Amino acid sequence: MKTGTGDPDPGLWQQLRPFLRPHRRALWASVALAIGGQVLLAMVPLLQKVVVDDVIVGRTRPLAPWIAVLLGVAVIGFAAHTVRRYLGLRLGIDVQHDLRVAIHHQLHRLDAARHDRLHAGDVLSRAVADTNLVQLFLAQVALLVANVTLVGAGLVVMAFLSPVLFLVVAATLPPLGIIGFRLRQALVPRGLVRPAPHRRAHQRGGGGGGRGAGGEGLRPGGP
Repeated sequence: MKTGTGDPDPGLWQQLRPFLRPHRRALWASVALAIGGQVLLAMVPLLQKVVVDDVIVGRTRPLAPWIAVLLGVAVIGFAAHTVRRYLGLRLGIDVQHDLRVAIHHQLHRLDAARHDRLHAGDVLSRAVADTNLVQLFLAQVALLVANVTLVGAGLVVMAFLSPVLFLVVAATLPPLGIIGFRLRQALVPRGLVRPAPHRRAHQRGGGGGGRGAGGEGLRPGGP
């Protein structure tokens, strides 16, 4: 997509990539824990089916080992959920800190003429609001992956346990997805997710030999 200035419009992930690279281990670890924990959670109905059918009704299996398996799944799932939340929150806070440092260095690179045209209060207010949104977004990435994984694994387990119920749930997912997507377009202003082209042009302009005070040209670790 092209902006009003003719430059390519980078996406959110492309803009955050330099800041995510130093913390990629925490990002991938939180995603892996989210997937593993939700897959274990989706397996619980299968274990319960074995307990009810084979242990209680059929009396062909001992009870203690399966209770131990259920307890083990609960402990592992709780540990994965706790570590995943910690890593997600830590990732968001670390990237937020790097963004604030980059903004600080970017402002100090501007010349005196550009500083005279800036409203320091507006710049700082916008920077704080945007970095807080990025922090909240990154903290929820692993949760989004976990929810998608739980839906997928739950459908697989449901298809094994009750094919009719699986068909009913699978038929309702596409309409719910379409409704959610349209609600997102209606409730989330476009300018909140992506700055308008004239705003980016104003940030890049301004002469004086200095760069704009927006997100353009920001790099982690200072100038």
